[in-house]
Amino acid sequence: PHNTHRPATAMSDVEDDEMGDAPPPPKEVKKVEEVGEMYNMPIHALKLCYGLRWSSEAGKKADLDLTAMCFGHDGTLLDVVFHGCMASKNN
Repeated sequence: PHNTHRPATAMSDVEDDEMGDAPPPPKEVKKVEEVGEMYNMPIHALKLCYGLRWSSEAGKKADLDLTAMCFGHDGTLLDVVFHGCMASKNN
């Protein structure tokens, strides 16, 4: 593959150009907990839920609407783009 040596980045230029705007969340994703378990990575309070209420590791509530999840060519979760109650990180 031509992208074998490509470093992992938060956004994929190729996918971004093809999509234009942020792609919709993958239909397979049910809970952010499952996403974290599937990809064995921490999901922090600012990178979370798909219409769900989430408690961060510190026990702080966050109620965010996830607008996009970016997956790498190898299927790993790279980043999420969201909007919602950003101030919840301080509450």
